[in-house]
Amino acid sequence: MDLIAEFKRGSPFSDISYSQAGVEDVIPVYEKMGAKWISILFSEQWSGSISDIALANQISETPLLAKGILKNLEELEELKEAGADAILLISGYNLEFYEKAIQLGLVPFVEVHTIQEAQELQPQFEYVVVNARDLQTGEIDLSTHKRILPYLEAASYKVAASGLQRDSVVAGYDAILVGTSLMKEANSVKEGFS
Repeated sequence: MDLIAEFKRGSPFSDISYSQAGVEDVIPVYEKMGAKWISILFSEQWSGSISDIALANQISETPLLAKGILKNLEELEELKEAGADAILLISGYNLEFYEKAIQLGLVPFVEVHTIQEAQELQPQFEYVVVNARDLQTGEIDLSTHKRILPYLEAASYKVAASGLQRDSVVAGYDAILVGTSLMKEANSVKEGFS
């Protein structure tokens, strides 16, 4: 199972700050762990920055997934210029950027949270992320991954996200996206991971 390891300085669902660990500290460790993708939270409201993607691009060969609240096409272009290889788009929020992302050479990962959203996925959405977190309440229900899986037949790359550890295995999925548990570890032990 592939690991998508996430770098973030803050979280939309927590007041926790991961200020002790920088891109230059964390990304090389993620590479040593064998991460297939590195997700970087770029939204400024959670202390992220497009410059984090640019720095990661300078020090890493691992593909970079830009994750955050995408505001407009200009920001999408800035993410591409900074070195992003992929962009996370959220069902019901910003799927209008899907075609433009492809035109720019970005791989669009489409995130869903409910069976209804999964049922509305278009056949061309190959990379699908199932987020077990309810974006309204912030609560995590890990059974979401199993419930939504039957509706992802068209997806060629299925990613389970939220509430997972780096050694988690989620049946039927190709990858797991892990952020909070890795960043907590990185923040407390800046020299590396156990």
